[in-house]
Amino acid sequence: MIKRSIVFILIITTLLCALPVYGAKDGIEPNGPISVMKSDPLIDGMPKNNEGWSDPAVMKDSTLGYMLNDTEAGFYADTYFAVSDRGFYFAANILEGVGSYDPDDSYDSEGKNIFVPSTDEDDPSLYDEFEGTGWNGDTFMLTLDPLGRMLESGFVYDHAPRYAVSLFEDGSVRMYREMVSEGEITDKVRLVGKRTDYGWCFEACIPWEIITEDIYTISFWEVALEKKQILKTGSLIRASAIYCDRYIDSEGNIADLNHYVTAASLENCGYNIASMGLELIIEGFNLGDLGVCTPIGHDWVFELYVEPTYTSQGFGIKQCKVCGKTEQVIIPKKIATDAFTDIKSNSWYAEAVSYCLRRSYMVGVSYDRFSPLSELTREQFVMILANYEGVDTSDYAYVDSGMKDVIKGSWYAGAVSWAVEEGYVCGIAPGVFGTGQPIERAALVRLLMLYTAKQGVDVSKHADLSVYADAANVREWMREGLEWAVYNGLITSTSDYYMWLAPKGKVSRAMAAVMIMNYDNYMYDANYEKQ
Repeated sequence: MIKRSIVFILIITTLLCALPVYGAKDGIEPNGPISVMKSDPLIDGMPKNNEGWSDPAVMKDSTLGYMLNDTEAGFYADTYFAVSDRGFYFAANILEGVGSYDPDDSYDSEGKNIFVPSTDEDDPSLYDEFEGTGWNGDTFMLTLDPLGRMLESGFVYDHAPRYAVSLFEDGSVRMYREMVSEGEITDKVRLVGKRTDYGWCFEACIPWEIITEDIYTISFWEVALEKKQILKTGSLIRASAIYCDRYIDSEGNIADLNHYVTAASLENCGYNIASMGLELIIEGFNLGDLGVCTPIGHDWVFELYVEPTYTSQGFGIKQCKVCGKTEQVIIPKKIATDAFTDIKSNSWYAEAVSYCLRRSYMVGVSYDRFSPLSELTREQFVMILANYEGVDTSDYAYVDSGMKDVIKGSWYAGAVSWAVEEGYVCGIAPGVFGTGQPIERAALVRLLMLYTAKQGVDVSKHADLSVYADAANVREWMREGLEWAVYNGLITSTSDYYMWLAPKGKVSRAMAAVMIMNYDNYMYDANYEKQ
């Protein structure tokens, strides 16, 4: 029995030694479990507290293990997470030149630890025992093991797929996939990033189809995951955030290549699956063992973790000061009635209005009125489209649109001038835009189709309009736009009893909100298919 125990100890010791240990420090203070809400954060390059992101996983010297080096981390990063049906969201706000060579922890923008943008793919031949980082500048990398399934299946010392993000000299931000089907995948994901005063930041969303297929492939077709399994409340996603920080010498050349990883401990610090140091809990919080209820009842203390938004719930944690019992509290998402008195939370358009307000596609007609049932005018819709595109309409406010009924400098003038310049509108008559006139269904979808085509999306698939009782009312200039819109589900019959297309029907502001929400989802799917 003693001999067997000795053999067992030797085996365990050998396995632990197989884990790569690079750190040369006293220890790691790992991030605790992170509660990740189901939400669709706005991908604009800068993570914000009210967008549905998790609390941050902090990357600083005390929370990181060192790899390929023993240099103190000279950066600080807050890393955020979210999940939805669309995919896995992650974001980071990274400050460079923090504290590593400056004892008072002030920024060291003149020192060698400055942000190094990428210019090309990385060259793995530069490293002795490492595969590279995808890009040749400072790079953020993420590895995932949803549900801990790879570790559970015995892939202890193997690598999970890595997704590497870097900001380039030209201002573009790109993503590289490593360890499986290696190469750039920027065109397959949602990704926005930018420089900041002391570093850089980004927001990204990887579709679940990519993640599950990558894990299935790298596990030799053993670990098959489904999105609905991963998104189940209480599910665990194991992860590691890794930062490749390049240091520059006095001549501008790369002097050191330092890698830092959110490991669980120095004894378990590396790139393999067993070393993942982040625990992401879907819509939950690792509450631990609950205390014993006391006869006098609970004395709750509440702490808010995520503010509710128009598109996602908020949540907080309440804990009893007497027995320690902890419970999660879900806070209902905000609805349009928070801002506008004329929208009821149970109305058929409330969700769509909230969606458009949240993304600044639409605004109210006053500070407390949205006027959902009012007819949408032509200039209002052109402004919505300009907002959707992210156009700074002030640049066009005094540009001559060629339309005599468009007043230069008015709130809508810039949007009209932009739309005319892009070829989306030509007016209802020569030199007449039709300001103040309600936009018709056919005109609206034709404008959307022209915009869509200019984004490089295929608009050639059309539906047969002959099934509609009023198909004879479809004029030739309307046909293509209506066929495209019906095929893609952007408009349907206006009647519950018979097929009625109503091409000249007016569009209310509520209807427009629903159409724009549906169109946004259509464009997301279309861009994914195009990639």
